[in-house]
Amino acid sequence: MVKKSRYGMLECEHDTPTPLHDTLWTLYKDYFEVVPPATQPLLKKVAGPFHKEITIEMGKKRIVGWVIIDLDAGPGTHDEAIDKANELKDALISADPAKSVEARFYELTDSTPP
Repeated sequence: MVKKSRYGMLECEHDTPTPLHDTLWTLYKDYFEVVPPATQPLLKKVAGPFHKEITIEMGKKRIVGWVIIDLDAGPGTHDEAIDKANELKDALISADPAKSVEARFYELTDSTPP
């Protein structure tokens, strides 16, 4: 049986920086920074955020960003952290009425050598 990791990865793809970019950052901060009256963030990041500009159809530029999350270090349980990560994913997707944002959450699996 494959052992699930304590880590997850949130990925977000969107058009190159626009006012939407600022909205996405605000949503990110709502989950990864302390927002009073809370005393700790909703999710604990391990690494990131990282981003890369990519070129898609017809030479259009897009930004893909990633953050690695510790699903066992937040204020709740592992499953609650997964729920929060999926909640953030849905909020990122909903941030743009034009539906130009794609976001995905993956619960990672530890790799083991043969």
